[in-house]
Amino acid sequence: MINPTPIASLISAGLVIFILLSQTELWQRKEYRLDRLLSWLNSPTGQRLSLAWGLGLGSLIFAAWLFFFFEQSLNISRLFAWLVIIALTAYHFYRLKKRGLFRPKFTTKAQLIIAVASALIILNFLIFFTSFHLITLRWATLLWSLPLLVAISVIAVNIPADIRKRQIFTQAATHRRKFPDLKVVGITGSYGKTSTKHFALQLIPQAIGTPDHHNSRLGVAQDVLKSLNKKTKIYIAEAGAYTIGEVAEIAAIIQPQIAVITAIGNQHLELFGSQASILKTKWELIKALPPDGIAILNADSPLLSKQKTKNKTITYSTQKPADIYASDIIVKPTSLTCTLHLFSDQQAVSIPLAGAGSLSCALAAAACAYALGLESSTIFSRVQNLKAFPHTMEIKPGRNRSTIIDDSYSANEAGALAAINHLKTFPPVDQRVVLKPLLELGSAAPAAHEKIGQALGQTRAKIFLTETDYLKDIQTGLKSSGYQANPIVITNPQELARAASQNLSNQTVVLLEGRLQDVVRLSFTND
Repeated sequence: MINPTPIASLISAGLVIFILLSQTELWQRKEYRLDRLLSWLNSPTGQRLSLAWGLGLGSLIFAAWLFFFFEQSLNISRLFAWLVIIALTAYHFYRLKKRGLFRPKFTTKAQLIIAVASALIILNFLIFFTSFHLITLRWATLLWSLPLLVAISVIAVNIPADIRKRQIFTQAATHRRKFPDLKVVGITGSYGKTSTKHFALQLIPQAIGTPDHHNSRLGVAQDVLKSLNKKTKIYIAEAGAYTIGEVAEIAAIIQPQIAVITAIGNQHLELFGSQASILKTKWELIKALPPDGIAILNADSPLLSKQKTKNKTITYSTQKPADIYASDIIVKPTSLTCTLHLFSDQQAVSIPLAGAGSLSCALAAAACAYALGLESSTIFSRVQNLKAFPHTMEIKPGRNRSTIIDDSYSANEAGALAAINHLKTFPPVDQRVVLKPLLELGSAAPAAHEKIGQALGQTRAKIFLTETDYLKDIQTGLKSSGYQANPIVITNPQELARAASQNLSNQTVVLLEGRLQDVVRLSFTND
């Protein structure tokens, strides 16, 4: 008769590796922040997993130990333990088949977390696995508790990391003060920050800016230490945040003379709790301005248009007259034309950007350039040569002469709706949308996805979704627009790439919306 204990140990050892890698990847994706992880646990996917893993399997393990301690029924305890191991094996095999292997980028921090978690696992072995008695149940208990062990490891690594971060913040602020003549532009907002910075750097070629994906306190501080020197004349810094106080900390480092707020939306609403908190956080950049500082505000954002500041203010708009605005706007598939107004100056311009959202960011960048003293004629000239930020409403050729609207850098409700609306400017012969549902919208998520469904329904495009999250809300919106077909949900990136990129032709237009994996994006292009 085969002894099942070694089999259980072999399977469990493999599961330990899978779970350790996937949990580390999850924490890394959430920037090792507890608030972002808790927000994910509140999402439909997080709720399903925590319910199945925490309550379902946890109840089995708890019952197994009860039978062992109080009834001395070893067979039932072993049976429950095997059910847990089998359930976890089936889940991870299914997940591997549907979504591929989840593993982190092996940065120094990720390696440290894996090392600490491995040490805790070894310690667990030394304490609880000294006897082979009920080893199957001990394995099951270890597997169930692995997410907690990884969380403890993250906390342990974060403690010295946070101390080091504070030192870097102080060093960066001290370094910034060495350059009193430096002009600094700070850009924040719920969305549009990166494109605004990207366009501003094109309009002001003598300026330097924070690198892509570096808008956190640590990222900005590290760049200040690395990039600022006596030759730097203008520095443009993007300021991101998930909670109140984080923009203020970035502002204390960069000490801006010009502050831009691009919009107040519902991005990361789950973390902030309310749009009032989002506004308060973004407004920290305005409060950091010196008395002669300049605030640049989007007049199209309702909450911003109501705010008052003691600083000189420049407003911009794509919808109505402002200090800087666009009128007579004509949106074409790959460009737009308008009359650009810079205070009392105006000129008809053609801008090689896609969508009204891109125009708003271009106007914000023009406001930055104007505030820094550039002549209107220079701005009019340079704005007509702007290039889109990669993967942000970037129109590019696909395979078989198809057209790709790559909007996969980030995702928010306003941006997704604008991108879907822009799809309507293309011939409706063979339109496809590959969409990753939005994250961290909290209570606003169902309504936001219903609006996205309504917009999708008006395009009659073939719709591919990467997740089942908010599927019912999207379907409700689709049906309200008269769209009858159901979206195609494919969670495995490779399978999604194959299905969505079949039979591309010169009549195919594909919108890639949301943070899609590279394997999906690259399946449509000749890269």
